[in-house]
Amino acid sequence: MLEKSGAGDMSAEVLQKKLYALGSSVSFRCSADSSSINLSGLDEHMSETLRLVNVWLEQSKLDQAQLKAMVANQISERRDHFDDPRWLGSALREYAMYGRESDFLTQPSNRALQSAKAKSLQKLVAGAANYQHTTLYFGPRKAD
Repeated sequence: MLEKSGAGDMSAEVLQKKLYALGSSVSFRCSADSSSINLSGLDEHMSETLRLVNVWLEQSKLDQAQLKAMVANQISERRDHFDDPRWLGSALREYAMYGRESDFLTQPSNRALQSAKAKSLQKLVAGAANYQHTTLYFGPRKAD
């Protein structure tokens, strides 16, 4: 959802265009116990890209209607999985290996997804930098 949000006074489209102009791309991933931000692009524009990402996190504009549509899509995808033998096989294999700790069983319920509020998620995202984190860098810069 964050990838489709704007930040501060920028719409999502403006933010994406600025990143594109810098030769940068940003993607987000979240799971039950971790989150990651992947940033790639030209080293010469890294400082500006990082500034934009910080604004994006601190001032994201998450929309309740957009969240509702994404939740509806996720619930629909979950229903579709029950008709997919490969997905069912993966779920059974995970359960056999991990029991109640299986990723398939630790996902938020449909009811929990439906009760999510954009404003609450926005507060979580704004505080992301305050959580314990690890930064990995691959590029031409030397460690200071």
